[in-house]
Amino acid sequence: MSQLNRYYRILGIAPTKDKATIKKAYRKQAMQYHPDKNPSEDAQSKFIKITEAYEILTGQQSKAGPKVTGKSAEQARQDKIRQAKDRYQKMQNSEKEKDAKYYKKITTGWRWNTFRGLAFYALIFSALLTVDYYITGKKRAVSDFATYSFLPKTIEFEGELFQVLDSEYWSDDFPPVQMNYGLFFKDLKSVSVLDEAIDVNNNSWPSNRTVRSQLFANYNSSEFYAYGSVYYIFPFFQIFLLLPILLLKFKRPTINFAVGRLIAVWIIFPTVIYLSFSNGRILHLLGLL
Repeated sequence: MSQLNRYYRILGIAPTKDKATIKKAYRKQAMQYHPDKNPSEDAQSKFIKITEAYEILTGQQSKAGPKVTGKSAEQARQDKIRQAKDRYQKMQNSEKEKDAKYYKKITTGWRWNTFRGLAFYALIFSALLTVDYYITGKKRAVSDFATYSFLPKTIEFEGELFQVLDSEYWSDDFPPVQMNYGLFFKDLKSVSVLDEAIDVNNNSWPSNRTVRSQLFANYNSSEFYAYGSVYYIFPFFQIFLLLPILLLKFKRPTINFAVGRLIAVWIIFPTVIYLSFSNGRILHLLGLL
């Protein structure tokens, strides 16, 4: 066991049976001491030792190789360097083969067809959210609202929060407010607040809806988006949803592609599906609500 501990010390790790940990430590040091990158004698000797330690700890070699007789010390050393380089190259080739198999697995068959379909769905969903941000469908002027207690200067409509940070709005009577809904998904995306106090019908709120809407057509107002919503963080969220479609275009056997795919599969696609069905968005889009 003490002999094995020596090999663990050579690789700079604590004793473990986890081959992935051993391989990671070996790869890290091999990149530093490989003769093609570091031609010094000390580095070459270190490369031989870490290769031997890696093979023994992973069971590829039962013990250190026997001393070779009939050769000069320099010849024996060069042979060990060559063997260590061959073993390192063999490991790299094995990993490349595994990476190639994994890349083929995720970019062919039903997995890739499903990914492609969801990528286009995320693209369409992002486009519809963008249109909803710029184009307002239904509008409704209101006279009363709830004040949210946990956030300063925040009003609440239909469960959505809107921060109105301008202190002038809160100095006297709060000015009239108009609720703005998205064109496609019918989300309450924002509220418009008149920029000045308006004396309407001797300070009484007009009962006629047309008269109320004309206030926001004839006077300046400021728009505030629902706090923490997809409209509040526009365009960052909408752009984030475009990642899967970019992966379709730039499909490469690289680490960036693999990481991007995992982000799409485990974050973007579930988020898009959840948002599609929450608040009846997909039903509103299809005209069922």
